[in-house]
Amino acid sequence: MDGKPRPEQDLFEKKEEPPLWATVNLKGIKVEGLRHFGEVYLGLALWRRLGLHEFCSKHIQTGREEVFWSIMACILVLARFCAPSSELQIAESWYKKTALDDLLGVSVDKINNDRLYRALDALLPHKGLS
Repeated sequence: MDGKPRPEQDLFEKKEEPPLWATVNLKGIKVEGLRHFGEVYLGLALWRRLGLHEFCSKHIQTGREEVFWSIMACILVLARFCAPSSELQIAESWYKKTALDDLLGVSVDKINNDRLYRALDALLPHKGLS
């Protein structure tokens, strides 16, 4: 209306570029939820490299369990490899302090001492095989 051409509107909105730097208050940073990764990753790599996952899958029967006995055997072996302790200690504290729930896909609530003891029972008949 004033005789000046109207500015053209962009087809897409222009977003501001994020800054290349930011100020961080180091006193406000804290670390939470640390989990052991390296030792369980190495143990899992050895477990697979030795073919123990195939051996357990082949020789231990599967049933209606949510977590296969071969995976429970893997957890037991890794616990003995990384931090030798009882099944109760594995279930109550060790497993939740590791990254195995992400590496194996077995959530912390699926691991309990009863399941670990039953996994030992499933392994016992195969003790002499190898």
